[in-house]
Amino acid sequence: MSNNLKPNANFRRDKIPLWINISLTFVIVVLAFQAFAGYFMPQLLGENMTNETLLAKRLMMMLASRNAVFALLSLSAIGSQNAMFLAYAFMGNLLWALQDMFLTPYFMNWNTTGFGASLVFLILFVLPFILAIRKLRTLAELPD
Repeated sequence: MSNNLKPNANFRRDKIPLWINISLTFVIVVLAFQAFAGYFMPQLLGENMTNETLLAKRLMMMLASRNAVFALLSLSAIGSQNAMFLAYAFMGNLLWALQDMFLTPYFMNWNTTGFGASLVFLILFVLPFILAIRKLRTLAELPD
């Protein structure tokens, strides 16, 4: 088959394993909750979270908008059922999870709770994301 007759991997629908769709759906729920809380009820994100000052309100809105954008991007990727689009969504969410994984214990002075939170991030997000990205890359390869 000549190169210009190969199907375009960017516009095809792939057979995505159910566990990948479930993993990303879980992430969308977390992101949507964080976005909602950031916009409307920051105290849901933590007892010391507030939007009483202009700076705090601005920072909460920035956090909420980041999470809303990632949720919408991930929702679009699930709707597309395209392996590469899903891989990019997982990559963005992986970078988000890695930052949170290291920022949580940093701000908790690396105490036991901080390490516990990082372990939860590792088990729930980082490892499944890496496995999903590897699987999606394999699915996205075009046959010769």
